[in-house]
Amino acid sequence: MGYYERWLDWGFKPGWSSYKPTDRELDRYRGMQVGMGRMGFIGRQLNNYTPNIHAIVREYHLMRAFGKGYINRNIRKLEYLNADGKWIGPVAAAETGQWQRLRATYDDDQRVWVNYTDKPWKVDGLDLPAWGSATRGPRGTAGTELRDGQISDFAQYGDTVFADARSHTWT
Repeated sequence: MGYYERWLDWGFKPGWSSYKPTDRELDRYRGMQVGMGRMGFIGRQLNNYTPNIHAIVREYHLMRAFGKGYINRNIRKLEYLNADGKWIGPVAAAETGQWQRLRATYDDDQRVWVNYTDKPWKVDGLDLPAWGSATRGPRGTAGTELRDGQISDFAQYGDTVFADARSHTWT
């Protein structure tokens, strides 16, 4: 993981420090964080010159809910969906190169799903867009999901609720 410039394809090319990652790039980055059980990250590109307040608030609330679900928790099961529609373990996924769709189960049955592909994915009652992710369980609910064909974000943890229909372009 690490800084956006170390993760995105364009790396340290000219203009990297002022580049604002797109919503979809942030979805991909967040999916990698979530799949690895990492806490959130808000890079300098979201806060440079003209802060992208919308993206900062979204990352804060989504990753807060994800983090409450798995930080300091034991992972009980890590599975990947193979081409035959069967859940396989990490070793089989690595051997076959089929780690594009992940499901992780943590203590108390908190679950996390990540779609590492550019195609939508319907799984376990969820409708994940390309690069979407979600968590459901007793410690929190969050996700970047499709609702009526529209990408939207939702997080609920403790007394906090965050919802974003992504129906407005923030500047």
